[in-house]
Amino acid sequence: VRGIYLEQLKEQIHLLCSLAARETDARFLDYVDADVNNMARKFYLRQLNRFRREMQFDDLFLFDSTGTVLVGDSLGLGAAGLDINRALFRSLPVAQSALSLPFKGKDGSWYLWAYYRLTPRYFLGVREQTARLARLDVLALWFYGIAIGGALLIVLAGWWVARSITRPIDRLVDFSATIGSGAFDSAPPEKIHGEFTVLRDALVKMRADLAAKQQEKENMLAEIAHELRNPLGGIELLTGLILEKLSPRDANYEYVQKINAEVQGLKAQITAFLNYSRPAEPEKESVDLSQLARELEQTFLPSFQKKNIRWQTELQQTTVLFDPDHLRRILHNLTENSVQALSEDGQILLKSFSQNGQTVIQLSDTGPGLPEENPERVFEPFYTTRSDGTGLGLAICRKLCLQNGAQISARNNSEHGCTFTIRISQS
Repeated sequence: VRGIYLEQLKEQIHLLCSLAARETDARFLDYVDADVNNMARKFYLRQLNRFRREMQFDDLFLFDSTGTVLVGDSLGLGAAGLDINRALFRSLPVAQSALSLPFKGKDGSWYLWAYYRLTPRYFLGVREQTARLARLDVLALWFYGIAIGGALLIVLAGWWVARSITRPIDRLVDFSATIGSGAFDSAPPEKIHGEFTVLRDALVKMRADLAAKQQEKENMLAEIAHELRNPLGGIELLTGLILEKLSPRDANYEYVQKINAEVQGLKAQITAFLNYSRPAEPEKESVDLSQLARELEQTFLPSFQKKNIRWQTELQQTTVLFDPDHLRRILHNLTENSVQALSEDGQILLKSFSQNGQTVIQLSDTGPGLPEENPERVFEPFYTTRSDGTGLGLAICRKLCLQNGAQISARNNSEHGCTFTIRISQS
């Protein structure tokens, strides 16, 4: 089992290192020096921090063929790993990776080193945690658990036989509704027998086909975004270097600033594409809605003041179990949409309450509302009514809700404006 796990881990790390390497333009590594204000150092440090967040690595760093760490190594352990594994990374061909043997850290957790050769001179180093190796030490306990579970299944078999004929139909209806909401990773209903298995298998095939098409679109989106980000990063770095040498009084200074601003705008759009195609896995915890509401008010206060928008809250339920970053992004996107849709003297109301074992969060505004024929279309990727919009803000909201086991819906108000509703299970 250990060998199978390490082979799977090696393939996974090689894939992630390859993605990171494709975004790393090694041409500027020659300009990196020990100065903390060095533009090239800052550029690569931002990239490494982003890779660590998006790909969930323990630590990353860049080093050269002499084993000298150039950028990164936030934990200060990279140099020690290079001394031990010098022969391993020096023998690597370009665009290939290699993994060290697993080892236990001072915290008792299992780790390994991974190295990827970017160029004949430069490498990408990764320190990755291998928590599953620790679980292999107690694997025998799982076999006992499986045996006990099997015995319980036998005891419960009689109860399963006595279930009503309507239960399989209800499960298949729920499964089809889940597929329709875009949750393609949901498991098909179990304990389906007889002719109902034909319908279940058809739904499973439909789900697989829809998931494959959706994944193909998202992969293409991510690929295009990655290909655009590399040259944009180079342009950003070069314009930064030019601005350092130009005086603000220089006639070209304003033009270079405009170039830099346009690059930042394009990078923001690319980030939106990547956030939609590869959102981070949720880490649920108790979120203080009152604190989150105050953060939103401070973030959008200049926009509220500019348009004279009234921001109101009615929070009967003050805590919710959700990934805090995901919920912050969802409410930020919803509030931003409302601010952009509202004219002068509008109103935004954020409410929360408990209903039927669920926490309900609602954000309403007094804007022009949603398309009458199909308000739910606003959650479709790339659907937008604004000429400068990406059409991904609300699609990201739905995707993050699904990841956290929540549901989001939209409707027009009876008089004017619209309301977005998020329903979160309290269990």
